[in-house]
Amino acid sequence: MAPGGGPYISEVGPEYFKTVGTRLLRGRNFTAADHEGTPPVVIVNETMARTFWPNEDPLTKCIIVDENTACAPIVGVVVDARQWKLREKPAMQFYVPYGQNDHIAGWTLLVRPKGNINQFAGELRATLARWVPNARLIEVKPLEDAIDPQVRPWRVGALMFGLFGLLALVVAAVGLFSVLSYLLAQRMKELGVRIALGARSAEVFGLMLGGTLMRATIGVGIGVVGSLAIAPLVQPYLFDNPARDPAVFTVVALALLATSVVAGALPSFRACRVNPVIALRLD
Repeated sequence: MAPGGGPYISEVGPEYFKTVGTRLLRGRNFTAADHEGTPPVVIVNETMARTFWPNEDPLTKCIIVDENTACAPIVGVVVDARQWKLREKPAMQFYVPYGQNDHIAGWTLLVRPKGNINQFAGELRATLARWVPNARLIEVKPLEDAIDPQVRPWRVGALMFGLFGLLALVVAAVGLFSVLSYLLAQRMKELGVRIALGARSAEVFGLMLGGTLMRATIGVGIGVVGSLAIAPLVQPYLFDNPARDPAVFTVVALALLATSVVAGALPSFRACRVNPVIALRLD
């Protein structure tokens, strides 16, 4: 049995998978030729295909959807789709063409509109009221509104973590600037000697900034190793993103190095303008 249970059945039209963005992995989609009175066919999701036929081709199998109908051949395999919650486990599910099964209660119309969604929702509600005059309730709302209550906590968490990360970046930049300014004061006499012996400004600037980048690179490397080590502890707080995403680690590392360059640029520039006479007189 799959972790999410099932199998669940859904009766859908030919454009359903395109409308909701469900990708077809193998086989074919439903067409207008798959309607009431035609030979039954089904499409299964990947979890169902993997559970029942792990080492076989599901397109060579069939499913008995109803005891009064023949075994319906599987004509396609689609990716898993969430049924009720965004964080639910994958469940076995299969789909039948609209009209071929009369034992499914209730229906939902999914539309991918163009233009103003609110205006379209009003027009769609009025059209449905004419089509189904005896309906007790006709509710039309964007899919985003339906899933927003589940997504909102993740968005708030992402915003808070982002703000804390930005604050930490600013604090790190200020601390790096302070440390480099202190190191400049400690090396004032050394820089004065270098300049007095003919060192050019570009060489002094490169010397100071190169040291900054070296320290920053070592620090970022240690941070990356530590982050990779504790990544499994962070995974439960991430939404559909791997805790060890290479792209995220690359962007963060480059951001930290760029911040180090910016923080070290001013002290390095000040080092280029050291007066050797004044520097050599310092104790």
